[in-house]
Amino acid sequence: EKLNAVTLTYKTNKPWFLNISASSGNFTGGDGTSPMPSSVIQFKNNAGGTYMPLSTTSVSLSGTSGAKNPKGSSTVGVDYKLTPGFGYPSASDYSIGITYTVSTI
Repeated sequence: EKLNAVTLTYKTNKPWFLNISASSGNFTGGDGTSPMPSSVIQFKNNAGGTYMPLSTTSVSLSGTSGAKNPKGSSTVGVDYKLTPGFGYPSASDYSIGITYTVSTI
């Protein structure tokens, strides 16, 4: 678990919301016959909430399209917890892209 692993800084003149998603369903690296899924990474806004598994489906990290955050400037911290277990082959490097999307729509 890494608390406040990422700090996102924003400045906006419109109400906004922030989503998070994985760039692919599985990590690269390791053995192709037993890929490690993105869901071994769990995330949450460090202001509160519960951990959720990362997936390719965009999920709210702060606010929603129906309940936007007010305009202004500040930061959003992201906590991460990795739960891969021992079922995946060892590799010198596993990687996956994570996309943060700020929107006013």
